[in-house]
Amino acid sequence: MKALPHLNRQSPEELLSQAASVGLFSYPADNPDILSLKHTVLFGIKGVAAYADHAQILGHVDEDVTHFIFKGLAAIQQTGLNLDDWVKLTLDCGKAAYRAMELLDAGNTQTYGHPIPTKVPLGHKKAKPSWYPVTISKILKNCSNRPGAREFLSIPMGKCSVSTGIRN
Repeated sequence: MKALPHLNRQSPEELLSQAASVGLFSYPADNPDILSLKHTVLFGIKGVAAYADHAQILGHVDEDVTHFIFKGLAAIQQTGLNLDDWVKLTLDCGKAAYRAMELLDAGNTQTYGHPIPTKVPLGHKKAKPSWYPVTISKILKNCSNRPGAREFLSIPMGKCSVSTGIRN
């Protein structure tokens, strides 16, 4: 079997050279503002895609959101866009993110219902851990009818009786 080229051992210099060709600065821009907006759009697309994917799982899709993801990814590869184009694209990314969050909210509300404020107790209450005071001897005693119960590591603890304190 032939080894894959990217799995061959590489020197640190070779790895740094490879990283420079695919990292954040592999999309050069003369203007640092344009580079910053490119990165903003790139990271924004990741968030939009995450929200849109979850919304799609819940049955809500908007073609405009999907279209923006493709448009934004294509724009990152372009070199002829000026600062105004990137500002507009960044604002469009915000609109797509807002729309994706609307879709996700609609999906969550339809699937799980409207959130209801619920009073929760604050502070702590003194309680014993669920395993207390289970000891190895108690576990062995209650599981002794199981094969290999005397060897601690082979006890099928999840199947022991309730009296051991371990949940079934």
